[in-house]
Amino acid sequence: MPVQQSISSGPIYTYPNNQEDYKGQLLFTTVRPEPVTLESLGDAIAPLVAKIKNAIKNSSAASGDQEDSLINKLIANNFDIAATAAEYGATIPESELTEKSEDLGNYDLEQVLLYLPQSILMPDQASYNPTDLGVVGAGAEAALKSGNVASALGAAAAGIGGGIKSIIDGVSGNTGTDGASNSGMIGMAMMGGMLGQGIGGALKGATRITPNPNTRMLFQNVGVRSFTFDFDFIPVSQREASDVRGIIQWFRYNLYPEIITTGGEGTLPLAYRFPNFFRIKALYDGNDIPEIDFKDCYLQNVQTTLNSTSMSMHRDGSFPETKLTLTFSESQPLSKADFGEMLAKENGQYNARTRNNVSEVNASLGLRRARALSQGLTVSEVNASLG
Repeated sequence: MPVQQSISSGPIYTYPNNQEDYKGQLLFTTVRPEPVTLESLGDAIAPLVAKIKNAIKNSSAASGDQEDSLINKLIANNFDIAATAAEYGATIPESELTEKSEDLGNYDLEQVLLYLPQSILMPDQASYNPTDLGVVGAGAEAALKSGNVASALGAAAAGIGGGIKSIIDGVSGNTGTDGASNSGMIGMAMMGGMLGQGIGGALKGATRITPNPNTRMLFQNVGVRSFTFDFDFIPVSQREASDVRGIIQWFRYNLYPEIITTGGEGTLPLAYRFPNFFRIKALYDGNDIPEIDFKDCYLQNVQTTLNSTSMSMHRDGSFPETKLTLTFSESQPLSKADFGEMLAKENGQYNARTRNNVSEVNASLGLRRARALSQGLTVSEVNASLG
């Protein structure tokens, strides 16, 4: 895995230039994931395969598999060398177990440091779709919930084979004359759905019965989170005006992809190379704000509004007021594991802040107690005065 490149020069742009008055900040870092090539993939897999082979040899486990088969198993196990070796009855030493890389290499490029804007919305979203099970599906669901898989399969087969009436009788318990009559009308109404809209409507209208769709809300997926940040730039110096111009150009530039061409004269645009990721950190006084946490994001939208409330210009042609709206979407949806990591980080930093606050309070009380005692007060008088 390539060594991650660090940033030593700091942010290329900062707004406002004086960060002392307001210590809430958003740090934006562009990240270019190194694309996987056949050569780099082979270089990454080779040492993993070597570790597995060595473990098999040391444990005297038999393996007649060729290297290609071993690599296929490694990929199937999501590059977990311990699980792959276990398939051969071998064990990887603890000292050789290393975390697998999410990427073959992430390279930080540039940073911009802005103030933390108002109204940071942190959305969490899951999608559910209404699905009609129908009478047959509802019968199968009831049988599955009761643990009777055979009944569920029988219900489905009976519905497909046209035995809907028997399912209704079994589910509703309609065994008498009136029940048979109801079942017959329900069957007619259901049959109407197979005979076209006109005849089906006529049967439903005549029987005054329409089949229950047995609608259920079924989980579909987790939505990808999106974030919108609004910044108002009102530069108070020529340097800030220059930085604002650079900030806007930087975000707009990093929104766009590169074009991959055939090369040479008369080049043809063949494909796009993905734009850079943005790694976003919310900071207060230089420390992470745990309640505001993001995965790597793509910048989806940049809107720049120049002079929204005035028509004036500076002497150098720069604008006295600029509004910038940025919309980001995370590169992948969250899972419970991701949320757990965020929660652990948040709780850990909260506990640390609490401990620091308690230490500060105790230190303050100790100083006040010492001063009171030095003034000749008794211990009981000091404790009473401190509450």
